Amino acid sequence: MEVRTYRAREMKEALQMIKSELGSEAIILSSRTIDPDGIWRSRIIEVQATADQSVIEVTPAEPEKNQTYGPIPGMLPIFSSPSSEKTESVPPVYQRTRARRHRTIERQIPKQLSMTNRNIDPFSLPSIKLSEAEGETASFMENLLLDSGVSSELASFLAKSITVDLPSNIPMNQKLLRQRLEHGLSSQLLCSGEILGNGRRKIIALVGPTGSGKTTTAAKIAATEALIRGKKVAMISADGFRIAASEQLKQYGSLIGTPVELVQTRREMSNAIRRLSGADLIIIDTAGRNYRDSSSIERLGRLLNSAGNVEAHLVLPATTRDNELMAVCDAHSVLNPSRMVFTKTDEALTHGVILNVHQYCGIPLSLLGTGQSVPEDLEVAEVEKISRLILNGGN
Repeated sequence: MEVRTYRAREMKEALQMIKSELGSEAIILSSRTIDPDGIWRSRIIEVQATADQSVIEVTPAEPEKNQTYGPIPGMLPIFSSPSSEKTESVPPVYQRTRARRHRTIERQIPKQLSMTNRNIDPFSLPSIKLSEAEGETASFMENLLLDSGVSSELASFLAKSITVDLPSNIPMNQKLLRQRLEHGLSSQLLCSGEILGNGRRKIIALVGPTGSGKTTTAAKIAATEALIRGKKVAMISADGFRIAASEQLKQYGSLIGTPVELVQTRREMSNAIRRLSGADLIIIDTAGRNYRDSSSIERLGRLLNSAGNVEAHLVLPATTRDNELMAVCDAHSVLNPSRMVFTKTDEALTHGVILNVHQYCGIPLSLLGTGQSVPEDLEVAEVEKISRLILNGGN
């Protein structure tokens, strides 16, 4: 792998040099600030880069033996893991959200099945006894959920708990059962509403794994708020690994008419936030992080801390397997994400992963990415909309 070193007075100048020699797909390996000394009379930026794309291909490590993705404390125990006795530490925002979700879901369970009334361990699902007729009804709904990609544990519990709450004096056909199931799914979801729903100025950061669609989502949000709702929007690119991502965001900014700043250090971040303080919404686009690289995620956390009060949105692709997204949630918990965005819903064969991961993490859903068009293919997450999406693809 050939690594080249570039020095310039500003990061923008260094990136232009790299792009000119290595192309827009060049990878930034490292950057540092060199203070004035006998050779350099002013502060300069030194950047190392390569055109070798293989540096971003990380070979997954072998999972540890007996590794499980069990329930997180305070969450309804859909993914119970009896073999795991270890309790993970969870950021306060996770604990508060999950406690609220637990209370909300518990109210939806028939009174006779309440976990509190039954004194059932909060990390194990209650056993629900059904008659033969009820069993057939529950089986129909459970199969619908399983076909939609909902986990077997959650599908069984939801189908049974909905069945025992059905009115006995009203005959149920498949259409009515679907309606009941859709309502039951809605009761398991928590959405946060529009980005600027309260009208206050806000800074948001899009974080998550590589390839989840953060840059495109940032552009969609910016276009929606600036062009449709008339808000003052600014964007910050904190993706120092890929020049192409920064260039893409700058192109979007030019089309939308919003300023875009490039930052790599905490000082640059705080300065950019200060310069953009007149905006109603500042969107920070970050580099994708491998969930196994905890040190990289922690560095991102320190960078975001320098931006002040930031609302982190965890961006996840709906085309990825449940257990991988759960591991991503665990890894990014150090960033205290308070919202969750699901992208690529138009590419997913089923959408039960949204419910599975939402239940596991307990983070409210904020947005759904439904395609590549900017800004059309972005929707505010709503419980009814997601329920229909899970159950029948949104039809």
